[in-house]
Amino acid sequence: MNKDNAESDMQSGNIALWGANGFIGRHVAAYYADKSVDMKLFARNFDGFPFKAFTAKARYCYDFHNVDAFVSELQDCQTLILAVSASGARTFCDDLEAEITCNFVPHKALFDALSMQDHSIEHIIFLSSGGTIYGDIGHHTADEDTIKQPISPYGQVKLDIEREIIAQSAAAAWDYTILRVANPVGRWSKGNFFFF
Repeated sequence: MNKDNAESDMQSGNIALWGANGFIGRHVAAYYADKSVDMKLFARNFDGFPFKAFTAKARYCYDFHNVDAFVSELQDCQTLILAVSASGARTFCDDLEAEITCNFVPHKALFDALSMQDHSIEHIIFLSSGGTIYGDIGHHTADEDTIKQPISPYGQVKLDIEREIIAQSAAAAWDYTILRVANPVGRWSKGNFFFF
């Protein structure tokens, strides 16, 4: 994607953010709120959502599993940011079937729905996972050539979603950016974190 076009899309309010009321989603929303960019925010609910800058009109409450209910709301959006997940790295621990059902299936359903209709999405940004995809690489730096050895069902499914985005990108005519985020913490995080 052309950087100038991407910057123009980001300023024109053609952005949809799924997972807007989650930890990372709130940070993304805050970034764009500070820039006065209009966005469509999607979440299961907006309980405790900290931004008055986004009117109720810009907020959409849907269950991510119910793709048919919300896919039409993406019609005028050019950039889709996916910061949505039904689990964290330890939610389903050793339950690959639950991870597939709760995370892979709805993402694939969304990509399939976008592929089967005339959509305006030009760029998908997916927040993946770093450590759970690469596994234990010791003290080495991971790059694109590093062998992926997911350490959990969560990591495996994040990698599968990445592969699905890539596989469908050519036919669906969207560019993509995959961000392998590693253990973010800070304002709006849930729980207590201790560092040693």
